[in-house]
Amino acid sequence: MTLMNLIRGLITLLVCWTTAALGLGLFGIRGGALKSKDYYLPRPAFSDAAAVGSPNGLKGEHVLVDTRTGALEPIRLKGDERWGFLSVSPWRDREGRLLAAGRWVRAHRDDSEEPLWGLGVLRLPDATVIEHTPVDPLPTGRPCWLPDSPGVILFPAADGGLYRADVDLGGSDGEARENSREDWSTRGAGPSRVRLVSWAGKPAEDAPILIHDPVVSGDRGLRRLVFAAVAVPGHEGGRNVFGPSKLWWLELAEDGERIVAAKPLEAPGGQPLEPAGTTERFPNIAVEAGRIRLVYLARRPGDASGVLRERELEFDPETGRPRAKSVAQNLAAAGEALAFGPLLVAADGKSVFALDRFGKNARLRLGAR
Repeated sequence: MTLMNLIRGLITLLVCWTTAALGLGLFGIRGGALKSKDYYLPRPAFSDAAAVGSPNGLKGEHVLVDTRTGALEPIRLKGDERWGFLSVSPWRDREGRLLAAGRWVRAHRDDSEEPLWGLGVLRLPDATVIEHTPVDPLPTGRPCWLPDSPGVILFPAADGGLYRADVDLGGSDGEARENSREDWSTRGAGPSRVRLVSWAGKPAEDAPILIHDPVVSGDRGLRRLVFAAVAVPGHEGGRNVFGPSKLWWLELAEDGERIVAAKPLEAPGGQPLEPAGTTERFPNIAVEAGRIRLVYLARRPGDASGVLRERELEFDPETGRPRAKSVAQNLAAAGEALAFGPLLVAADGKSVFALDRFGKNARLRLGAR
């Protein structure tokens, strides 16, 4: 090998490492964060999945959204199961393929003891099933991925709790793993692949609290914060009822197993984000040029659709906890009503993807007045 070839090789290696470091830094991954015998640095992915026609994907129709270009690619789901709440991992697997977690549901059969629902992992865009596992309780929303821990997801369930599950990003060899309910049991003794995220100092300790729409930003400074819609119990006419969902921040412990602090998001002066009776759902975080904006849907009583809101966030310098920076940031982008479903943020943080009231995917620019 000549000296010139050696120098070229070293330069190529340096460029590759620099590119990988920049891509990983974009998602806040830290060196040494992935410690296992199968340690590897997964490649970033700039895609997510969106339902078509129905926010919950009840018809089993989804598209793969390129969050850089806005290009849509149909996801052709196979078999007789219905898949919903698909969420693409922000990391690709070892072979560079996209993976998505979501809920599957089977039609009820009186003559079969097969489980009726569970969590699974699909390889995209061909929708090959990689992992297929019964889960109890029923998942009720899109999973979100923890940026510092590829393969770890949080998902809301029918009992109102927030659950953590581990999926394998490295084992997508094309053969589905059929796990038993016991493999992912939430009630068995010892370690479990699915477990309830505990909540220190939870409000209404003796009553259920409903958590919806958890999301974690890929921004490094926000990696321990979960933004979610939370409904707490109240009393009305002598009955226990849940009020409309409000947006909260939930701070996770370093290990991601516990909620150590939580509070409703507030506008300046400690005021609520929206008027009383308004439902707040589907939060997401857009980061652009140092600005951090909360986007969400607000729905007034009696309305079927929602209006997109955006608010710039600021953070307490001592605690790092978020609050809305100004009242002026809650204007609706484009001013149009949207289907009440998840919002996807563009890679550049300047726009969001959502379903319009006709069930079609639309891209709305933030900051529109």
